[in-house]
Parts: sequence; structure tokens; C-alpha cells
Amino acid sequence: MKPLFIVSALLLGLMAAGSAHADEASLGGQKYGLQFGLPTGAASSVAGKYFLSDTTAVRGELGLGFQTEKKSKGQASGYGIKLGVHYQNYMPKGRIAPYWLAGITLAQNGGDANKGNDDLQLAISGGMGVEYFIDKAFSLSGEALLLAPLSPTVKVGTAMAGLYANFYF
Repeated sequence: MKPLFIVSALLLGLMAAGSAHADEASLGGQKYGLQFGLPTGAASSVAGKYFLSDTTAVRGELGLGFQTEKKSKGQASGYGIKLGVHYQNYMPKGRIAPYWLAGITLAQNGGDANKGNDDLQLAISGGMGVEYFIDKAFSLSGEALLLAPLSPTVKVGTAMAGLYANFYF
């Protein structure tokens, strides 16, 4: 919960600062992007972005995670894989650009550590983030997402936070 609070506070601070820089020259013009999740623990992700306009993008993401747990009879290992598609909308797009996003995610857990929790999961997600453009080709971003699993059962959402390095061309 502590990393989510830290990332959320950082996002809110940068979004407030971003409104002061809304009149800067646009850093738009990118058509494609690659986004790399900065690993938090044993999980990481890579995504591709395609810009529909200067302020909207579609993002496809692949996430991988690994885990080990000590059990009474040795260690158990497990993995997780995630595929997601999100629509991303930037508010003002200057050097500091807040955005919101919404999408769907498919996830699968496996391995000995996930016995009984290895169903294919479908979830809808939404959240907000902020991106700091160092130049037109590189930025750093952070976001907080709320996921609401729909299958195998409908559950109360899970909050996730992430930090990313973005490359544009």
C-alpha cells in the first residue's frame, strides 16, 4: 500500500505542476512509442503505443511476473502473465502531461505457488497518470490503476501503481 500512496502523491503533485506548463510548445508529433515498466519486485512490463492524435493513444501491454514462496516442504515457484489494451487520453500535452486511461486486461497465473489461483482472469481497468517529457523522444511516467476483475468471479477492484520509461519515434 505504501508504494501506491507514494506514486499517487507524486502523480497529484506533477499534475498540479503540469497545469502551469500547459502553454509550452507541444511535444506532439510522435506516432509510435515503446513503454518499459520499471521493475517493482519480480514483475515487469513492456508496451507499444500508437497515437491516434496528438493527445490520444492506444496502448498494448505485455506483463510478466515471477515469484517464489517458502513452503513447509521446500520452495514453490510461480509466474504470471498479463495482456492489456488501454485507451490513453492526455489532458494538456506539454512538458508535463497528465492523462487518464481505461481498458481491459487478461491475466493468467501458474506454477506451484498459484495452485487454486490459476484461473484466466478478465478485468476492466481505469486510472490516471502523468508523463514528464524530457524531450520529444523520451519521457518518464507514473500511473495508478484500479482493476475490477469480471471473471472467473466479479470482485472489488485492486489498485496498482507503476513507473515507466517511454521512448517515442
